Amino acid sequence: HGFSGILPEPACNLESGFYSGSQSVELAVDFPRAVVRYTLDGSIPSENSALHTSPLTIDQTVVVRARAFRVNYMPGPVVTRTFLIDEPRHMPVVSLVTEPENLWSDETGIYVEGTNGVTGYCSKAPRNWNQPWERPVHLAFWEKDGVTGFELDAGMQIGGGCTRLYPQKTFAIYARSEYGASKIEYPLFPDKNITSFNNLLLRNGGQDFYRTLFRDGFMQTLVKDQMDIDWQAYRPVVVYLNGEYWGIHGLREKHNEHYFAQNYGYDPDKIDLLVGNAKVKEGTATVYESLIDFVKNNDMSLPENYTHVLSQMQMDEYLNYVITEIYFANIDWPANNIKYWRPQSETAKWRWMLYDTDLGFGAHPQGQYDSNTLENVTSEVQTYYANPTWSTLLFRRLLENETFRSEFIQRFAVYLETTFTLDRTLALIDSFQTVLAPEVPRHKQKWPQSMSFGNTWEAQIDIMREFAAKRPGNVRSHISSKFGLSGTARLQLSVNNAAGGRILLNSVPIPGDFSGLILKNVPIVCKAVAAPGFRFVGWTGDYNESSDSLSIQISTATHLQAEFEPAGFADYNSLKINEIMALNESVLGDEAGEFDDWIELYNGGDVPINIAGLFFTDDLTVPNMWQIPENTPVATTVGPKDYLLLWADRQPAQGALHVDFKLSGSGEEVGVFVDTGDALVCVDSLKFAVQQSDISYGRIPDGDAALQYFSVPTPGTANAKTDKVAEFNGEPGIVLLAQSYPNPFHEVTRINYFIPSPVRVQMHIFNSIGKHVITLADQQKHAGNHEAEWNGFDKEMNKVAAGIYFCRMQAGVEVRMMKLVFLP
Repeated sequence: HGFSGILPEPACNLESGFYSGSQSVELAVDFPRAVVRYTLDGSIPSENSALHTSPLTIDQTVVVRARAFRVNYMPGPVVTRTFLIDEPRHMPVVSLVTEPENLWSDETGIYVEGTNGVTGYCSKAPRNWNQPWERPVHLAFWEKDGVTGFELDAGMQIGGGCTRLYPQKTFAIYARSEYGASKIEYPLFPDKNITSFNNLLLRNGGQDFYRTLFRDGFMQTLVKDQMDIDWQAYRPVVVYLNGEYWGIHGLREKHNEHYFAQNYGYDPDKIDLLVGNAKVKEGTATVYESLIDFVKNNDMSLPENYTHVLSQMQMDEYLNYVITEIYFANIDWPANNIKYWRPQSETAKWRWMLYDTDLGFGAHPQGQYDSNTLENVTSEVQTYYANPTWSTLLFRRLLENETFRSEFIQRFAVYLETTFTLDRTLALIDSFQTVLAPEVPRHKQKWPQSMSFGNTWEAQIDIMREFAAKRPGNVRSHISSKFGLSGTARLQLSVNNAAGGRILLNSVPIPGDFSGLILKNVPIVCKAVAAPGFRFVGWTGDYNESSDSLSIQISTATHLQAEFEPAGFADYNSLKINEIMALNESVLGDEAGEFDDWIELYNGGDVPINIAGLFFTDDLTVPNMWQIPENTPVATTVGPKDYLLLWADRQPAQGALHVDFKLSGSGEEVGVFVDTGDALVCVDSLKFAVQQSDISYGRIPDGDAALQYFSVPTPGTANAKTDKVAEFNGEPGIVLLAQSYPNPFHEVTRINYFIPSPVRVQMHIFNSIGKHVITLADQQKHAGNHEAEWNGFDKEMNKVAAGIYFCRMQAGVEVRMMKLVFLP
């Protein structure tokens, strides 16, 4: 286009960040006859911008943007610096820098009513902020101590729904390669082990903007690490927009397809993500619509129908989600603020996501501590805007099933005595207030309408405290009334040795000494889970039972104690690494449909073994490489003479059975270790050499010392030889060619076959490009079983190269083929 070249980015003597007192800023470009021009309002410098001829004296917070210019040269990249001068640091800080026109122009600005808008988001008049416009932004993040986290160019949109009408708005941030980095690589949330983000939200508090500003972040934090639920991380930050103080925002994960990639490692392009009444955001609604159709048209009280639903939903997570929303008294639910998702695979199950709970916890007149949210979500007719019958159908129909109903009732009761206890809830409210309080006066000065409901901000927080104190009793009353129950009784649980194990009540972990109110005459399951190095002995107290899982119904005060004793190494003697696959291309997919490495465990004993707390490794010099989590005992228990698969995929976020290492196709050794208190002792190990795709390696028979390759892998089932045709010959009159054994092989492999009648048999070996290697048979054979051998030599008696070979057998007009792998 007539330019002689592109100019370089100017240099600046100071980095973005916090400074005390006046600063001298110098800009320079290392290019002959080029000059530097700059702006102080966030705009991109042009040829008409101020010319930099001497150091700039900066004595207040400002953004400096600079660019090099020279006649006949294209201006180069823009350098952006945010200088925060004498600013307080009560929490992390975010700087957003963009062209002022991107914000305030009537034609193109995203933060104004403007003259180029559209209707929607509770606005009948067109508004610019309703447009899905994205504008370039320079983004910087600092920790509370002033240390720089990251600085990059990204895209920015206005986010939120009806809260776009509020004076302070939500920003949605998008990292895209067109701006620079395609991801934000930084551990933004200490509560989550995530270091890479595609999108972020800088939230205005949603509908809590007028109240406490932190309700949703508080409620999400209240349930984190307490239950299996998809929650959004929260971190309060102060935002500066083009150098101007812009108040407190909630830094949040954005709940789109990338959330599931970041939290679970799933492919974001292979997610079904639905909102509302099965409206598709990503993927397809076909599977979900089929589930709802089944629930709608079948009797959910029948065990077989409920079992089918269990195969489609992660029921524990769904129960946790519904219980949480009901406890929060979220009036803007279940028809609104509902998202559910699944990875696209045949075995995947639906999960629900907790988000936008701003109108809960006493925020709305219909969402107070005594509001009967349970009645709202079980009503067969619509009683207000957010509970149309489609939104309550699934829960209503599931309650027809006795197992689900009992689980819901008693799990709710347990959460009221654990996650939602008054002391715990008040402590968390206090901690949020403490963090935000120093910044609130300045925020209020910037946004007078924020936190304006009620007399004071503190008074609004007191509403939350009252809710925390009075909600549990009201919920118990609602449950008793709804299901015709006769109230509560106190259940006391204890363990004889705090180090020996713990107790789960309806799958909810409880403290070692527990005393709580449980609904009368409704089954509740007490499960004792031994810690590594201990064994469960039995229950004492009002029940004396030896089973670790005990279903009881109580009508009066009841006490149970779980007895544990040291187990020692011997309790794991029957646990074996039974089969591995290091190059899984198409044999078996995990819950996400991903073909990852796997390790099969086998329990050859007569009692269950919970592997929680055991250590797994692919380097025996590092025995504590990965410890199996202890919070899902059902998933981590191997039954007697049963199998359990671990996925070696470095994706532990996908579940307790996903370990944080991968297997090497080049060969290595995997091991399992137990902590005996004195040392980490190896329970079992399995060493393997070079592996081939879709061929497993393991013990034969199960748990034995003998090892072999399996061309037909058997994950989750018994390992078996396939060298006897008769073992799989079930239909007379059919020619059968068995898989060679062993395969892969080093010296000799045996090839068994069956012919139903006398016939001429020709058997040849070919290499992978179809070249004939050797003839193993070419003669008349009688009916019955036969065996051929191949020692890895060709017809000229030369040892063949390692690789894949094919056996072709022709019996009369019947032709059979089989693959072999030779590893000399």
